[in-house]
Amino acid sequence: MISPSKPRTPEGDLATFALERFTHRGVAHDVYRKGKGPAVLVLTKMPGISPHVLGFADRVVALGCTAVLPSLFGTDGRDPLRAGVSGALYGLSSMVSACISKEFTVFATP
Repeated sequence: MISPSKPRTPEGDLATFALERFTHRGVAHDVYRKGKGPAVLVLTKMPGISPHVLGFADRVVALGCTAVLPSLFGTDGRDPLRAGVSGALYGLSSMVSACISKEFTVFATP
């Protein structure tokens, strides 16, 4: 639960980030970029790139860096905290797909 005394991170807009595609060993991921300067890799926890993560990335850009956000799971730009029960199901589905993906990777690794 979020404390009412703590200010929340401002929200960012996914549309303000450039979208690129990164592929390695046949697995492709979307990567969002914004800014100029040294790159700062912003990795998210589950369920993925939320508006608040984008707000943090905007702060990185304001410092003179390039924010780089790889999309590893979830629906990019979706705020799971606003969706109530469907948000909880969304978070759970993100975790299940990530766990299943990891299991197949372990089985495929010699």
